[in-house]
Amino acid sequence: MADTELQSAGAGTESSHTVTIENIHQAVLDTVAKAFPLFKTVAEDAPLVTDTGDAMGKLPYAAPACIVSMPLFESKKRECADLLPVDLHFELRIVGAYSGEGADRKTRQLAGALAQCIEGNRFGLPMRGAEFVRAKADTTLPALHHLCPWLIEFTLSVYLGTEEGDDFTMPEKAYVSMAPEVGLAHIDKYKLLG
Repeated sequence: MADTELQSAGAGTESSHTVTIENIHQAVLDTVAKAFPLFKTVAEDAPLVTDTGDAMGKLPYAAPACIVSMPLFESKKRECADLLPVDLHFELRIVGAYSGEGADRKTRQLAGALAQCIEGNRFGLPMRGAEFVRAKADTTLPALHHLCPWLIEFTLSVYLGTEEGDDFTMPEKAYVSMAPEVGLAHIDKYKLLG
């Protein structure tokens, strides 16, 4: 199965480069694991709970954990016929980071640190930085309540597809001159930048 090709949403003077959804997921996983070594598990789309038959769910992985998922992406205003601009919506779930007295407060602080790590982060890829959306206590799975789960949401803007003729090459050297001494007739007046 071929990777879904994406183009990065242009940022500043960067040229567009093709990336994949799989590359983005892996880059997010790697960034979180490196920045937050307290997580014993940093995984993509892992099941959140194993049914134990009582109200207290059991994790199917080592805690503390950060589970990364991308539950949806949605279209943005189209700027080009060849490319479909979309926002990829990501969710990070913190599970079982702390227990005992002060666990809620410590988990909120950890969620805030993750939000700061995410905001503007390009995850080492040529694309616009992530936009933090929100962080909140995760009440979607009552069986995990005892593990103080938190949900952090963010988006990444990319283009689906490939642009024809996208073969821009960054020049190795740049020269500058001042008007009116420009053009081939004044080549000796140009100075190398750098």
